[in-house]
Amino acid sequence: MGGKSPVRRIAGNTAVQVFGRAIEFAIFLFLVHYLDLKAFGAYTFILTNLMLWGVLADAGTYNLLIREAASRENADRLLGNALSVGLIASIAAVLTSNAFLYLTGQGRETLIPALIASLTLFVSPRLNAFRRMFQVRFQAELRMQYVVAWNTVSHLLMAGLLVAVVLNKGLLVAIFCALIAAEFLSFAGLCITHRRLFKLPRFRFDPKIVRSLLRQSIPLMLAAICATVHDKIGIMLLESIKSKEAVGLYNMAARIPDSLPFLASIFIASVFPVMVRHRDSDPVAFDRIYRRSARYLLLFIVPIAGYCTLASGDVLNLLYPKRIPEAMFNQAGRTLVLLIWAMVFKYMGTAFSFLVVAVGEEKRRLVCLGAAALLGIVLNVALIPTHHILGSAAAVLIGSIAYPVAGLFFAPLRKYAAALGAAAIRPLLATALTALFVSAITDHFVVAAIAGLLVYGALILIFKGVTREDIALLKELRE
Repeated sequence: MGGKSPVRRIAGNTAVQVFGRAIEFAIFLFLVHYLDLKAFGAYTFILTNLMLWGVLADAGTYNLLIREAASRENADRLLGNALSVGLIASIAAVLTSNAFLYLTGQGRETLIPALIASLTLFVSPRLNAFRRMFQVRFQAELRMQYVVAWNTVSHLLMAGLLVAVVLNKGLLVAIFCALIAAEFLSFAGLCITHRRLFKLPRFRFDPKIVRSLLRQSIPLMLAAICATVHDKIGIMLLESIKSKEAVGLYNMAARIPDSLPFLASIFIASVFPVMVRHRDSDPVAFDRIYRRSARYLLLFIVPIAGYCTLASGDVLNLLYPKRIPEAMFNQAGRTLVLLIWAMVFKYMGTAFSFLVVAVGEEKRRLVCLGAAALLGIVLNVALIPTHHILGSAAAVLIGSIAYPVAGLFFAPLRKYAAALGAAAIRPLLATALTALFVSAITDHFVVAAIAGLLVYGALILIFKGVTREDIALLKELRE
């Protein structure tokens, strides 16, 4: 696979995606300031509906295919059959997502843009779309930079098309047409690149392979449904219990936390093929990779959660000046705090999920996620009527905690779930001490960020949160 070490490949695959996500975040801010709160809430509601039903488009096969493609020689044959399953599943997802909105009584102002937007279930890099099937070989071979490049092209195209939409004073329909056009063009580019590097997989239908795929992927699909329901059901319930304005307000508070999971997913997804290769040949290395990965993720996310806790109001004012109603500003700030700490546990859950798939314990993962999703639904229904967006955020936080904790109840997973808690101790202690120090010396959020970064880094070194092995890895990245 070339001369680059796995460490450098992982670092490259992680770093190269930040630019594309920055463009995506800029597009989000652009839409926040262009659309009124109700229209922005409708935009969020439509995309959330697609995320819920988009799990069907993946059919639970993606992570399974990564695992198998990294360890089997007949990856092309396997992928060809998965494409057939994925195409059928994507068509089902498009139909059901639109049927759901129609049956729940949504008006034409929602149904028409939602119908256009549902086509992204075939071509979007941001949903569990059919497009992901074409990413399998890239990820298994640690060559995700090509996928990232075309995702970035999608973002740039969309940014340009959105400028045209705004100049022509277009509404939601025009915005989703721009989204489809950008993602279709970048998907075409991804297919061309796939053909040049690996050759395009051919659609196949081998009943034996399809049955094997479905048998293994259904627990993964059900687990993905549970994870998505836990994470997004609050937005759907906010729309039905409160209003689309409430959905828009919640999404403003949630955007910073929601912008962070991609880093965990990119990093762990890059590590995943390496873990799979060590699963049977070197269990000690397998265990070490998992623990180190969890530690790196928590070293990154915990101080961000601490900073947002101290400066939630300043952050919202910076991103959305005069866009959040004054009466709801304090609640939006508290919502941000709850959701950013939920992200700490989601980072734990990301590492835990890939580990569970790597060791073939998908059914136990399903039980853990099912418990978290059920708890989230109950809490959303109970809390939203009285606590508005804050109730939904609290439900997300509690459910995010419940998922990795549930792993403690299964003997094969117990040591891996417990390792997450051990990995969090040093980052949490360093963050708490940093917050106390920063609060004592300044209340300016920029100065607090700079001082906090320096103090946190020093404390992590003192507490040995970064070891000699970690420093050696950094040296390897520079070579």
